[in-house]
Amino acid sequence: MARKKASLSDRKSTVELGVLADSLGYHLRRAQINNYRQFTGTFGKIGITPTQLTILILVEVNPGVSQVELGRILDMDRATTMTVIDKLQIREWLERRKSTLDRRKHALHLTPKGERVLKKMKTDINLVEKDFGAALTCEEQKQLLALLKKLL
Repeated sequence: MARKKASLSDRKSTVELGVLADSLGYHLRRAQINNYRQFTGTFGKIGITPTQLTILILVEVNPGVSQVELGRILDMDRATTMTVIDKLQIREWLERRKSTLDRRKHALHLTPKGERVLKKMKTDINLVEKDFGAALTCEEQKQLLALLKKLL
């Protein structure tokens, strides 16, 4: 029986992966690391994290969403969610307003500055996505996205 080998990097060096060669989790994580490197290469100069950008996008399409709801959607605890939102508020990209539905909650909204910054970043988001999926056909990208959604 032949041993499975897979390249761990672009360095032309191969290392036996054993059971990892067929591990879905291992390959998902490696793909995520690759995507993160592309993200930081594009957005590192701005100093924004994937989580921060995700929150900006979610607030843009869900104005007035509560930070509790965002934390739930992103599987983040309250303290982490609050810290990320605080950082976006310090940069004047996001603001908290008292919710009209529940005064105990804060409704989140993009500031005009946040809207401008996000508009500029959306072009770069598309470039990162295009580069990340370049090895796949359009149909394969759709299939992969559908499968990942199914796993979630």
